[in-house]
Amino acid sequence: GKVVVDAIKAIGYLGVGTQAVRLPDAARATAGQSSGLLVSSVQPDSAAANAGLLLGDVLLSLGAARLNGAAALQAALESAEGQTLSLQLLRAGQELSADVTPGARP
Repeated sequence: GKVVVDAIKAIGYLGVGTQAVRLPDAARATAGQSSGLLVSSVQPDSAAANAGLLLGDVLLSLGAARLNGAAALQAALESAEGQTLSLQLLRAGQELSADVTPGARP
């Protein structure tokens, strides 16, 4: 018989724990979305740590993908390993952007 080997898709690894949060009204207006992902943990030496992400940052978008939930982040990372993407985030009410390069899952 034939042996079929499924290629395992490389999923880019960011190294953050997140939870979906509702954005404050002012942020919703500027970001054009009602929710984002609150950073609840950052793994040392991860892509997120290298990009300078901090606990309490709220992730808004990665590349062209709006991050309105954990599934959106996972989908955005699916083909992103090794690519540098622009990450939009809120920190203390200010919208910032950071370049991140998702790595391989350790």
